[in-house]
Amino acid sequence: MNRRSYRLALVGLTAVIVALSAFGLWSSVRTSRASAQASEATRLSDVYERARFAVGEEESLERKYRLEPGREVRTKYEAAAGDLVRALREIRRAGVPADRALADDLLRTHTRYLGAIGRMFAAVDAGDTRRVLSIDARGVDPLFGAIEERVNAAAAAHHAAAERSLRALRATDQFVLTATIAVFALGLLLLGFFGLQLTRLHRALQAHAAEREHTALHDSLTGLPNRLLFGDRLSHAVSAAQRDPAAFSILMIDLDRFKEINDTLGHAIGDLLLQEVGARLQGALRPGDTVARLGGDEFALLLPSAGSEEAREIAERTLATLRESFPLPNVTVSVDASIGIVTYPTHGLDADTLMQRVDVAMYLAKGQGGGGTFYDPARDPYDPARLALAGELRRAIEQDELELHYQPKFDTRTLQLGGVEALVRWRHPERGLLGPDEFIPLAEHTGAIRGLTQLVLRKATHQLAAWQADGLDLSVAVNLSVANLLDHGLVDDIAAILEQEGAPAERLELEITESMLMSDPERAKELLKQLTAMGIRLSIDDFGTGHSSLAYLRRLPISEIKIDRSFVRHLAVDDGDAAIVRATIELSHSLDLKVVAEGVEDARSLELLRELGCDGAQGYHLARPAPAADLNDLLRAHGCAAASAA
Repeated sequence: MNRRSYRLALVGLTAVIVALSAFGLWSSVRTSRASAQASEATRLSDVYERARFAVGEEESLERKYRLEPGREVRTKYEAAAGDLVRALREIRRAGVPADRALADDLLRTHTRYLGAIGRMFAAVDAGDTRRVLSIDARGVDPLFGAIEERVNAAAAAHHAAAERSLRALRATDQFVLTATIAVFALGLLLLGFFGLQLTRLHRALQAHAAEREHTALHDSLTGLPNRLLFGDRLSHAVSAAQRDPAAFSILMIDLDRFKEINDTLGHAIGDLLLQEVGARLQGALRPGDTVARLGGDEFALLLPSAGSEEAREIAERTLATLRESFPLPNVTVSVDASIGIVTYPTHGLDADTLMQRVDVAMYLAKGQGGGGTFYDPARDPYDPARLALAGELRRAIEQDELELHYQPKFDTRTLQLGGVEALVRWRHPERGLLGPDEFIPLAEHTGAIRGLTQLVLRKATHQLAAWQADGLDLSVAVNLSVANLLDHGLVDDIAAILEQEGAPAERLELEITESMLMSDPERAKELLKQLTAMGIRLSIDDFGTGHSSLAYLRRLPISEIKIDRSFVRHLAVDDGDAAIVRATIELSHSLDLKVVAEGVEDARSLELLRELGCDGAQGYHLARPAPAADLNDLLRAHGCAAASAA
């Protein structure tokens, strides 16, 4: 090799080394810059998402306060307002000048909004509906609309920016990978050692990019997909279902008692528990399922190709899995869970609707003591029609617009009428006469049940006193709701109403469902004792549909069992129902309890009940519910003797 060739080779080798070094530096800077941009965009998007969520919480709690004014709702509202302020301040610190300007403007608008909301809450507390509507229309609604629109728009824009940054990061990684292969081929021809270094550089860059992407899309504590990745997979599931129609389901899981565990045993144990829960959920997945941690103690499952029944079964298995004890360092803890369930397309046709409704279903499950619950539009407190109906119901209660119909109860042997059951009706100005199933659950959820119960008791006892004064001696039965069990003022309310109306307590009968008894057995037992001590008779309504037993009921001060209409309706044609009714009557009589059958709709069923020894009966075959004035002739015809068995 002559000197010139040597020099050319040396210059060429030096040029390759310089070029490779420049490429390595350039690719590293470009990838790091793309990674940093993706991380910053994701972090800022999360803050805007927190602000958007806080705005939604403020709106929800403002509506709730208008329906259920109270300190607890006010405190939650103030906490949501504080969350929004903190999120806006963080945006101001972390954002670009445009973000800072937006945050400053929103903080000023929010301050004015809080002033208006304070005046509106004061009007709500004062019961001044006209002023509430005026403040809402002129102050609260315009200011909130401005805040909500700008926060939602900014959150959407930053979410899109975060996704663009992630796509840019992936594109940069792909470009670096492609360029690295080309340079690797050239470097391999010139120098094997440099090629090895280049390979190592490529692998490091690839791992760094993958780590950044994983961090942006996964929960740092459990390693599970986070809300962003879950939302992306849900959107893909919706798109796939729209192309090739197929059902899929979502489960949202909230751990019960997690806050107590976290506060009592410390955040370290709480974090370990969340990790164990995540691992246990992940271990129970089917191929293709996704489990994500949405934040706090909330998890979600995306179940492709799972219809309602399969989703219910998976929810039951998930509950069983979570109810097994969790052995943690120096302590073993147990948790339960509340699971909301929705199925596409039954409960929604897009990702946002499905997530909103599964969240509602989860809170419905929590409200009924845990377990799994499907979304039910009739129980959705945020449905606009139900919000409007709830306001109308409160007004109807306050203005005494509800009315009672009375259904007689008869002795099956003598057909002597000895009592009536009071059934509430709402004569709605637009929807006509509404039965209790259409508004009692709404009253229970919105907190109007106490006022409704008081109204029914007052009307029923007033009518009872009027019948007594007219020489008609009969009992009047009133149904209590499960929500009444939680009302510690119920006994005092009943005593005051009886005294004010001048009605005899021994002729008042309260009907209580099995579900009410089993929701809080100890509280129910104490309540029944207090009512019995007043002389009030107690009856178990809809017996056979719950989970109690006569062995349990015999320990309670009740005098009557009402067999649910579902066992009576087919009594004449279904031997199984007949056997159930016979066994219930015999066992009840052995416990000195009277038995009344509901839903008697034909003569043959009445005759069979008489043969089986049933004490009383009510139903359309005997008499339909009617206003008190329409029953007077019937009551006088029967004499309504106090000795009547029904």
